[in-house]
Amino acid sequence: MPAIFNIPYGLYVITTNNSKYNGCISNTVIQVTSNPTKIAVTINKQNFTCSEIQSSKKFNVSILNNNTNFDLIKRFGFVSGKVENKFENFSGFDVAKNNIPYIIESVNSYMSASVIQEIDLGSHIMFIAGVDEDVVLNDVETMTYSYYLKNVKPSVKPKKVCYVCSVCGYVYDGDNMPDDFICPLCKHDKSAFEKQEVESKKEEKKVETIKADIQESAHKKYVCPMCGYECDTDDFNGKCPLCSAMLETKD
Repeated sequence: MPAIFNIPYGLYVITTNNSKYNGCISNTVIQVTSNPTKIAVTINKQNFTCSEIQSSKKFNVSILNNNTNFDLIKRFGFVSGKVENKFENFSGFDVAKNNIPYIIESVNSYMSASVIQEIDLGSHIMFIAGVDEDVVLNDVETMTYSYYLKNVKPSVKPKKVCYVCSVCGYVYDGDNMPDDFICPLCKHDKSAFEKQEVESKKEEKKVETIKADIQESAHKKYVCPMCGYECDTDDFNGKCPLCSAMLETKD
């Protein structure tokens, strides 16, 4: 992993109000001077927020805290303001003195800023801005990017590959089923099996239940050659209770 990924970052929502309320997720806000207070934020040129800041010369920074959930990150970081109104059906904000919204949901403070310089960095624009207002909302610790990756961002779980018999439901674990495999339950060959990827615990539990049923059926004494019904009792006088065919002793 490159050393640059070990540089710590916070997570912020950069909001604007030029053509409409808009905002995006950023991890590039830094303080550049303390007297007077100036900050810098770097925004990708492809982001709608970038052009909005260039037009209005103003923006707000909402500093996310460790109570932030993924829905908020997804709202402001996974869709484009060019095609969607990110504030639609969203009540977790207020409006600052500069008439630009700031986030109040899972935020510990916010700043209002006015741009005093733009620096073209190729793919991004760095905005140097003076801080006009800064307000602390609570003392919950600021969320870092590493905290977000470890505790907030949904993890991608590896999928478990298996094959399920389309005739009887027998489950073969693994992604390398032998070409000469024969289903131990219904005796069909590999062509009857369908490949499936199991991801959730619920699906894995379902597979384990099917396997348990298969193991239980292995102890049955009789099987119907017509419908596959199995039993271990002689109560049916040798006839299948489902289709009336004569039961056969299992091998």
